Amino acid sequence: MLIQTDLENITYSKNTIITIGTFDGIHRGHQEILKSLVSESALRNWRSVLLTFEPHPQTIIRPERIPQMRILTTIGEKADILDKLGVDVLIVAKFDNELASKTGEEFIKDILLSKIGMAKCVIGHDHVFGKNRSGNFDLMMRLSRSCGFEVNQINAIVHEDTVINSTLIRRLIREGHIEKANQFLNRPYLYSGKIVKGDGRGRAIGYPTANIAGHPLKLVPKNGVYACFVHLKNNKYMAVTNIGSRPTFTNADEAIIETHLLDFSNNVYDDEIQIEFLYRIRDEAKFNSTEELKQQISEDIKTALNKGFPIN
Repeated sequence: MLIQTDLENITYSKNTIITIGTFDGIHRGHQEILKSLVSESALRNWRSVLLTFEPHPQTIIRPERIPQMRILTTIGEKADILDKLGVDVLIVAKFDNELASKTGEEFIKDILLSKIGMAKCVIGHDHVFGKNRSGNFDLMMRLSRSCGFEVNQINAIVHEDTVINSTLIRRLIREGHIEKANQFLNRPYLYSGKIVKGDGRGRAIGYPTANIAGHPLKLVPKNGVYACFVHLKNNKYMAVTNIGSRPTFTNADEAIIETHLLDFSNNVYDDEIQIEFLYRIRDEAKFNSTEELKQQISEDIKTALNKGFPIN
């Protein structure tokens, strides 16, 4: 998949089928849009393009929300998922005040048609864009007749009478309902980051952990202990991950993510790591002694192994 980041130097092609949006999470609803995009691209021999934005548009439009705003997928995570789904080109447009000031019509004419080339647009059921949310399916349909492009709107995906969307998935993850969130994502929730040096307490008690630092706006699941898969240096490991303040030792102000890889004891710092959250084992707890903590970690590992790690 080709990744382009400069709208002024985008490769133009009139035979382009495109979709636009933040696509945060690339959940099952998004996947229906992408399935339509990729299948029609193959049928007509057009290139498929997803146009997204960095930073998240809300950081520019409503900067007061930044402290509360969290994302489900970083640009790097999106790129990996989109590549596997068969998208030809990912365009990551810099979202700034200039881009935010464009009306929906200006966005369609100046960027989608003039810079990228658009024969068809596949759009989500509720997607809006442009200044004052002036761009929508109705505008697309009106301009399609005068500007000569096609539009296809994809219906919402509903699960048990609930419309799947990014806001719902964020709430589920914040509340610790990771398995339900994974159903809506159609894959395990992923947290990517770099391994940073911790205080070494895990190794001292016989359960070495990798401390993870990720994107500052990345959503961290609710505090607790989780069974996970970990991807590190092209290898995949079973793991148990603790998220929280480590009340037994430090009672930190911010949540610390530390993962214990089963059957792995090497020192790895500054390496990139990906954690797939599978299910929640228990709440975070404070223990009266190191021995109590060690016994509980042993029980957590047994719980994870007894419940099992899905084959994927």
